[in-house]
Amino acid sequence: MLIDFDDAVTGANLDPKQTHAVFYEDGRFANRAAVAARCPHAKLYGITVTGAITGHGVFAIDCEAGDASVATALHWVEEQIHLGVGLICVYANEDRWLNQGLLAGVQALERKYGVKIRKWLAHYTGKRALEFPWVDAEQYADPGPIDRNVALANFFGDALPAPSPHYERFDTTPRWVLGKTRTERGQVELYDRLRAKQTPTHHPHRLQLGFVRLVLAWYARRLKQLGSPDLWNRGWRLDQLSERAKGQRVV
Repeated sequence: MLIDFDDAVTGANLDPKQTHAVFYEDGRFANRAAVAARCPHAKLYGITVTGAITGHGVFAIDCEAGDASVATALHWVEEQIHLGVGLICVYANEDRWLNQGLLAGVQALERKYGVKIRKWLAHYTGKRALEFPWVDAEQYADPGPIDRNVALANFFGDALPAPSPHYERFDTTPRWVLGKTRTERGQVELYDRLRAKQTPTHHPHRLQLGFVRLVLAWYARRLKQLGSPDLWNRGWRLDQLSERAKGQRVV
């Protein structure tokens, strides 16, 4: 079974009855508000053209000339996998998929992590069909001012909900750590706020983030020394603190 959907740079050109609508999260054509207003009953799926936006709120990366490169797209896909995002898609034309290594790179990540990456092909044949067996969706016509797409029925499968960080499980006891009174929970929340601003090409607050990682490593060592992993979520907290101390994005 195949489904149809349109996309457009100008949200006002979309069919307001669409059940699924894609929009640009960033770049010069960012149009989330316009698409949401035009398609009030649709499920919305964001596209990043830079790879700078990651996490559960973004659905696809646009890999084409002037937008994300093949290398950036593959890096973004791997970051989404690490974040536990359940619905990941890459959009590109035939040349990038077949001649510039994008398909091989995406399939390698699928094998490495045991996940499914949706492959959206720009291929203007004018035929409402998926031209290759590996394609999940195809942009087959550009009549203007919209693009026509056809996709497998599960193309917009529900993404996994964002995992709860469970901040309530962390210790809130004030302790003197590296020259200041701090709490374990407060440092975890600060790290997550700073880490969420990091992208493959933009690294704000690097010094502060590095210091917070040292603080989290201190808390992790303390829990390891205390032992009793089943007491007060110590085992879980140790894993969470250790991942953050390594610089991993957890939420």
